[in-house]
Amino acid sequence: MNIDINDKNAERIAEKVRSGRFPCADEVIEAALWLLDEHDRASEAEYSEAELAEIHARVHLARQQLDRGEGIPAEKVLGDLHHTIRAVESNEE
Repeated sequence: MNIDINDKNAERIAEKVRSGRFPCADEVIEAALWLLDEHDRASEAEYSEAELAEIHARVHLARQQLDRGEGIPAEKVLGDLHHTIRAVESNEE
């Protein structure tokens, strides 16, 4: 297959190859098409009315819990997360 590419896009592709990130123009195009496919999949992800209702109900419940003081402070969540990450990293060594 032969594809005509305008000068601007040809230069963009060439720059990606020159940067060393891609070994050839075909790899640049393959990566671009992969991203386009991902974008298409994300655009097609629609929620049903029932799924949206469930999401709204969960958000409403979470807000009520926060209003009652039942939430966990972000500092604690982040601190616990950092602690867990450090523990996992130290076990990997």
